[in-house]
Formats: sequence, structure tokens, C-alpha cells
Amino acid sequence: MVFVFALRPAAAALGLMDIPSGRKRHEFPVPVVGGLSIGLGIAVGKAFAPYSSFWFPVLCGFLLLVFLGALDDRFSLPAGVRLACQTAVVTLVVLMDHTVVWAVGEFSLFPQVLGMWAMPFTILFAITIVNAFNLIDGIDGLAGGLALLALGALAFFARQTQLCEVILLYLGGVTGFLLFNLPLTLNRRVRIFLGDAGSTSIGLAIAIFGILLSQGETPRIAPVTGLWLVAVPVFDLFSSILRRVRSEEHTSELQSLAYSYAVFCLKKK
Repeated sequence: MVFVFALRPAAAALGLMDIPSGRKRHEFPVPVVGGLSIGLGIAVGKAFAPYSSFWFPVLCGFLLLVFLGALDDRFSLPAGVRLACQTAVVTLVVLMDHTVVWAVGEFSLFPQVLGMWAMPFTILFAITIVNAFNLIDGIDGLAGGLALLALGALAFFARQTQLCEVILLYLGGVTGFLLFNLPLTLNRRVRIFLGDAGSTSIGLAIAIFGILLSQGETPRIAPVTGLWLVAVPVFDLFSSILRRVRSEEHTSELQSLAYSYAVFCLKKK
């Protein structure tokens, strides 16, 4: 909340304003500083949180996506550049923390243990969650509310562990943001948007926390349970891809899916 009040006056000078146009139906320019405020709040909160082996990689990837998203909010980066940077950040976090989906449970489409496919599957899964939360951030309170529910459930499953303390820190950041984003009459004058800086970084954090809780020798949740926590953003992502593939003509179905994922799902909303 402190960083929201600090960044709102500087949003116009930084060029972080969402101007109404086209499908954007808000009545007046709104500061896009939600992601930066959450990122700064969590970075400061880290100084008061106990250190753990998984803390630094997650924080590093989170802040990198906050920085990348802020650049995108300001300069509208090309979709290919964003996808490449997101892939690099996710790969960095996975390699630094050895956070890998080794087993996916009893699915008929996949073997229970992924083996050599574990690393690429993990990277693809994390990138999917990152862009699912980015794409669903279309109306006030939606992406933040879904993130709040997912983080709250993850904190419950991780209770009495070090990971729970870290998840609660992210939960506090999202809660503070929602006080300025929920469509309420009381906060109309201080309304802010999450922006790509917030939606992508929160998606990464939820993906990594879900992997940490569903893998290892004593998993806290089944992998399918983790998927249900992000079901709405993921279904929205793939339904949007299918709608946009049907509305565009490409040379092959594979090219259509690749083009839709790299351009339409990542383009500015």
C-alpha cells in the first residue's frame, strides 16, 4: 500500500498510464503500477522473512518478470521478445532451484514419471501459467482475485512449513493491490491496474509454489489439485487461443497455434 501511494503520482511521468481506447472502457487514464508496487513490497518484505533455500530463485525470477513487464507496460515490447525473455527467466528459476515436475500423477495422456521430459514440461507449464494470468487480466479485480484464491489455497496446503511464510508474503502483496483495484466506489479515485509487470510475475510465483508443493518425497498436494487452483486462467487461455485460431487463416494447425501463442496471447490487451 505504501508503494502504491508512492508510485501513483509518478506514473504519468514514467509513462505507466493506461489510456482508454478501443476495447479499454475505463473512463479516464489509470496508473499501471500494481505490479511494481507488489514487487517492491515483496522485495522489502524479504528482509523480514526467514531465509530458505527456495527463496532466492523464486524472488529473482519474480523481480525479473516485474522488470520485464514494466518495460512492456511502458514501451509495448514485441510479442517474440516477451516470449523469449519469459522463457529465459523461467528456465533460470528452474535451473537455479531445481524445481522440476518429475511426476504428474495418474493421467492417461502422460506417463506418471516424465523422466527426460521433466525439464521441458516444467518450463512449458510455468510459461503457460504466466501467460494465463496475463491474458485473464482484463477487468478490475479478476486476475488479482484469482491469484488471491490460488495463493490462499497454496498457503493452506503449505501450513507449518517454511514455504507457507513465503507464500503469505506474496498473498499480502496481492491483497494490498486489490484494495486499489477492486471495482468499489470507495477506491475509485485511487484505482490502479496490475499491468503485465504484476500478472506475469504473480503467474510465475503461483506456478513455482504449486510445483514445490506437488513434487518431492512428501508432496502436500496432488499435481491435479494444483491444476484446479489455476483452472480458470488456463481454460481462458486455451479458449482464447482456439477462438483466435478460428478467426485467422494460417497454413497449418501447428503454425496457427504457435502464432496465436506467441502473438495474440502476448499482445497488449
